[in-house]
Amino acid sequence: LDVYESLLVSLTSPSKSQPKATDASNNLVKAFLVFQEMKATGADPDIACYNALLRACAMSGDIPKLRDVMRRIEADGLTPNDTTWKEFLRGAAKA
Repeated sequence: LDVYESLLVSLTSPSKSQPKATDASNNLVKAFLVFQEMKATGADPDIACYNALLRACAMSGDIPKLRDVMRRIEADGLTPNDTTWKEFLRGAAKA
């Protein structure tokens, strides 16, 4: 789980300059691919993994995926934390 979490965080870490929209979209796709691979290996994502997905959605401005990730958090029985809400609001602000 730590390897996947590290990959997700690295894809969504802020850079020194603002990422281009295409970079943010590419990182969103990569983040979801890492997440899918993690689930395929049988690892159960924790809230930090979901927060990284939310950050990727927020950075790319993909509001439908942002809402979908929030639904997945609820469906997996996880409790959103402060970071979860921060990333959700960051994405909602782009709507």
